[in-house]
Amino acid sequence: RANVSRVDGLMNDKHKDAVERFEAYAEADRHNREAALDDLNHISGNQWDDDVRRAREGTGRPVLTVNKLPQFINQVAGDIRQAQPAIEPVPSDANTAQILTDIMSGIIRQVEYQSKAAGVYAWGSQCQIACGIGHWQIVTEYADDTTFDQDIRIKRIMDPLSVVWDSGAVELDRSDAMECFVTELIPEERFERLFKTESLPNDFQPAPESGSFMNWRNTTDKTVRVASHYWKEETKKTIGLAVGGRVVELDGIPEALWQTMGIQRVRKVPAFKIMHAKLSGDGYLEEPKEIAGKHSPIVPVIGKEIVVDGTVIRHGVIRVA
Repeated sequence: RANVSRVDGLMNDKHKDAVERFEAYAEADRHNREAALDDLNHISGNQWDDDVRRAREGTGRPVLTVNKLPQFINQVAGDIRQAQPAIEPVPSDANTAQILTDIMSGIIRQVEYQSKAAGVYAWGSQCQIACGIGHWQIVTEYADDTTFDQDIRIKRIMDPLSVVWDSGAVELDRSDAMECFVTELIPEERFERLFKTESLPNDFQPAPESGSFMNWRNTTDKTVRVASHYWKEETKKTIGLAVGGRVVELDGIPEALWQTMGIQRVRKVPAFKIMHAKLSGDGYLEEPKEIAGKHSPIVPVIGKEIVVDGTVIRHGVIRVA
């Protein structure tokens, strides 16, 4: 990890802009996030209003909860588990050899098997059914401590509300999102152990409570919010149409060789690279780096969405209860 660039103890402009967008995205989806949190509270059995509970307990009256909600969630989740969802490659056109599709299927099955992906998909669906949204993620890990080889893994995201999406994204898989944040609240002691001694100046202090909807620090619980920030940076690439209809990427190939390759047409097209860095409310905790792929490695599982006067209302199975 490299030291965070700071000027006179203030956040640099890039970090400041990212934090402002994060808070704007969270605020834009606040109605859904608060309703989802209410769903999760009801499912866990916390169904009484706090004021009403205290008033009844203060007078010795019973505060009973007969939680009938989980049975409906379990019924739908059970149907999904029995269906055994899995990734299935499909040839994009008639020219794609079946053997390539079979090879891809084998690789994906191995990744799913090593990742115990059935449980990951089930958890994402469980969150979707419960509160309207769930997530899982794709990561790479070193195979072991004696190699530089990396394996692809599919992992669950425990907290469905820990992910904050670009509020301009409307696709069900959020493939049109320009950025997203995956956050976690960690104890201050752990924060200092993970970041302060290795990557931060000695005078680094997590940002104070801001009063915003998504606080970066909770002085009462002594926790600090850390976010994994994924964003797209637009680039350009050159493609060529070769004899037979084959499309070739020409970046890095000398133009003098294009004719010998049978290139008939050339055009520049927009492309994206995915960047990642961790940040807190006070600064970036590591230098941004490019990761593989052209989309964020965070996969959402979206429940029902209804548009009411331009506002998207998202819910799961038990909201109307």
